[in-house]
Amino acid sequence: MGEAAEVYDAGGRLICAGLIETHIHLDKSRIIDRCPPPAGRRVNPVTMTAPLKKDFTVEDVRERAEATLRECLVNGATRMRTQVEIDPAIGLRGFEAVHSLIADYKWAIDLEICVFRRTASPTIPGPKSCWSPH
Repeated sequence: MGEAAEVYDAGGRLICAGLIETHIHLDKSRIIDRCPPPAGRRVNPVTMTAPLKKDFTVEDVRERAEATLRECLVNGATRMRTQVEIDPAIGLRGFEAVHSLIADYKWAIDLEICVFRRTASPTIPGPKSCWSPH
């Protein structure tokens, strides 16, 4: 290093670039207590969460997603790509909830939403697509 280089004494701690969470489902985080225990050893998250989605509200999804997002931030995440499901049972509620976090947390994390629809619906637009505010 040259003499002009800035030096920081980390006191023996590791310093690294921010972490990247490449695949998370913020819209379905923190629902384990709502899922019935699986019969046998095979777990199918699609069939376990399907009956729950009709009761998800924007407020419920946002509260759970925000708690998970904050935990990721505390543990060093600075970029995140979250999958958000759209289907007739949940409509756009999951998207609206997670999307509302982008502006509130733009100071700390680059949050990208990858929207996918579970079932075909003429009233819900598009096939698989990604959405980013940038």
